[in-house]
Amino acid sequence: MPRDSSGNYTLPAGNPVVAGTAITPTWGNNTLNDVKTVLTASLDRSGNGGMLAGLPAFAGTKALPGYAFSGALSSGWYLAGTNDVRFSLADTDELKFTVGTTTFSTIVNVGVDDTGYDVKFFGATSGKSMLWDESADTLIVTGTTTLIGTVNLDAVDIDGNVQLDGTLTVGVDDTGYDVKLFGATSGAYLLWDESADDLKLVGAAGLTVAGDIDVDGTTNLDAVDIDGAVQADATITVGVDDTGYDVKFFGATSGAYMLWDESADDLKLVGAAGLTVAGDIDVDGTTNLDAVDIDGAVQADGTITVGVDDTGYDVKFFGATSGAYMLWDESADDLKLVGAAGLTVAGDLDVDGTTNLDAVDIDGAVQLDATLSVGVDDTGYDVKFFGAAASAYMLWDASTDDLILGGAAQMGIGETAPANLLHVKASDTGIAPHASAQIVLEREGTNYLQFLTAENGTSGILFGDGSDIDVASIKLDHNTTDMTFATETSVAMTIEGEGNVIFGGIVTATTQPAFNVYPASIQSNIAINTVVDIVFGTEAFDQGSNFASNTFTAPVTGKYQLNVSFDVDNVDIDAGFYQIKITTSNKTYNKTYAPKLSADPAYWWWAISVLADMDASDTALIQIYQSGGAAQTDVAVASNFSGFLAC
Repeated sequence: MPRDSSGNYTLPAGNPVVAGTAITPTWGNNTLNDVKTVLTASLDRSGNGGMLAGLPAFAGTKALPGYAFSGALSSGWYLAGTNDVRFSLADTDELKFTVGTTTFSTIVNVGVDDTGYDVKFFGATSGKSMLWDESADTLIVTGTTTLIGTVNLDAVDIDGNVQLDGTLTVGVDDTGYDVKLFGATSGAYLLWDESADDLKLVGAAGLTVAGDIDVDGTTNLDAVDIDGAVQADATITVGVDDTGYDVKFFGATSGAYMLWDESADDLKLVGAAGLTVAGDIDVDGTTNLDAVDIDGAVQADGTITVGVDDTGYDVKFFGATSGAYMLWDESADDLKLVGAAGLTVAGDLDVDGTTNLDAVDIDGAVQLDATLSVGVDDTGYDVKFFGAAASAYMLWDASTDDLILGGAAQMGIGETAPANLLHVKASDTGIAPHASAQIVLEREGTNYLQFLTAENGTSGILFGDGSDIDVASIKLDHNTTDMTFATETSVAMTIEGEGNVIFGGIVTATTQPAFNVYPASIQSNIAINTVVDIVFGTEAFDQGSNFASNTFTAPVTGKYQLNVSFDVDNVDIDAGFYQIKITTSNKTYNKTYAPKLSADPAYWWWAISVLADMDASDTALIQIYQSGGAAQTDVAVASNFSGFLAC
């Protein structure tokens, strides 16, 4: 059966069946075909098929719209009232449709930033519209439009008539825009130039004033060209402090004018313009003049200052002789006498303070009662002192920071008549120095020549000639306090810090290396089948302190007599052999013993002596090796290791 007008479905005749009723094909086919027909006429949740008639919906509310969305039941369409359809988003009305009106509750965005679309609004009058042209980023109004209230427009191009019944404001304070008002003549217009903050008349545009222009306050004009008469009853100010403009006053003569040149801060008389002073020019205070050319007499009753501190100007004083003048040269900070001009000092020249002179040539005597400084720190000048002998002088060379004695000049410190290049005298010994001595240090009493250097440095004396700067040398190494005497690169003698004197590798002092050591305790059960170091914990003596940690270290290269005697206990006759070793850096000296006894001896003695070749810093130590047997052999305290530098 089809659904009724309320959408209710009724099973066909013969249903429902009762218990015991036989199922016949007629009943089954009729019932299932009816159900099939009704299901086919129903909406498919997967979207298959469409409505064949209008779909009435539940009116709904803002909180629960009639047409909502799964998972967002408070968002969708609902009927708020007669002819009032709305779209709710999260229980909030966003869009409203009534007859003839569409209302948006929020901003309507057409497109996204930098990608938009045209939007056109029509009105009730044919031919009138407002178009947002996205391709030109322009809002275009077609026809006549009335704006009610205040409208902020960033840029306006008006091709028709505009009637303003209120104030027209272009831009805001400190951010404006150009405004152009055109007239009937091509190229003529009035321009408000916002970049220059200027109101300009361009082309044939002019300003006609029927009456007077009365300025009661201050008028700031950046540029004014006045072709007629102007009466100023108050101060005319051109520019502001530190930013001015040129002002020109023309006269009756062509090319003659008075110019205030703002770029040079100068008042100039140009062409035939002149300055006529009927009376005196009286300067009661200070007058700053950048450049003055005076052809007559000037009486100055106060200070004349030319320039300011660190910025000056040249000043010239001419005399009766052509080419002779005194010049203050501001570029060099020098007072110069030029040509035949000279300086005559009737009395003394007394300098009580500091006088800075860049270059001085003194041909007479000068007495200095205070410090004479030449130049300043890190910027100096040469100073030369000549003597009675030709070509003899003392020179302070500023380019090399050197004090130089030239020619026959010599230096005496405490010596008034030095006969040598440098003679330092603390007191007189009564004898003349050797004529070939270049440096003489003289004192009646103890006299030293001292060298001071860093704790890890080297000091000494080098002997050289015309082809070799260090043929021989005497040096002290402050790292070791060893003093060496050498010719070329060969050290012939060394005096060590501890007092040893070494000639060609042979130590000749009482501290010539020698030692005698023995074990501090029994070294028990030495290991088998491995080399074992013998421990010598007690020193009988160690001359030169060259024995440490069971090892002797050669202090110099030479031939060393080395001796060792072993007092061993519990020798194992089952051992294959015993080997005694004197092991040095250059060679190992061995002595092998193979015990052939009937029983293990309680005591035994072995010895070995060699004359070993050792270099400086080579080492020697004593070792023992037992091949097989039991680890039972002991090294007794009666054992001994000794040695000395033989040659």
